[in-house]
Amino acid sequence: MRPWAPLRRSLPAAALALGIHAAMAGTTATAQDELPSIGVVDVQMILRNSKASKSVRPQIEKLRKDYQASVREREAELRKASQELQRQRAVLSPQAFAKRRGAYEEQARKAQIDFQNRKRRLDDAYSTAMRAVHRSMVIAAAKIAEERDFDVVLPKSIVLLADQKLDITAEVLRRVDETLPSLAVSVKKPPDRMAPAPNNR
Repeated sequence: MRPWAPLRRSLPAAALALGIHAAMAGTTATAQDELPSIGVVDVQMILRNSKASKSVRPQIEKLRKDYQASVREREAELRKASQELQRQRAVLSPQAFAKRRGAYEEQARKAQIDFQNRKRRLDDAYSTAMRAVHRSMVIAAAKIAEERDFDVVLPKSIVLLADQKLDITAEVLRRVDETLPSLAVSVKKPPDRMAPAPNNR
């Protein structure tokens, strides 16, 4: 048995494949050398079909629909405010109109920033959930690698051809489903705006 840790994600797939090829080619140098023992995992299949992943999707879909409804409501309010501002233009002095227009533009700017921040938090929530699924998959694959004494476990996406018996995807998926049957999506709340400190001077 050997301690297992995932390969760094920054390692290019081509370099990884080349390293495996070189290791296998080197085995012909001496009769004592052994071919590396390799496992293959369909990463995308697990991220798509695991119970946890399937539990995430409807939660994200609901959050996105709520976000879109909120955006439409706020945009309708801004359109109404813009129309009202244009109606008042004829009866307001240039200075008063400029002041009200500046206030409206500031509201629109803040709304746009809020839309962007909420969208970013929603995207982050999805990414965080899927990272949890990926982490569970890596742990399951590492455990199987220890049990079967694999030298290398590769993602199926970089493997051109492989014997079906090397594919451990089904077993990895089973273990992921056992350890992580569902996930609750959590969206971070926006930071509280702190009131300015009183000036006691």
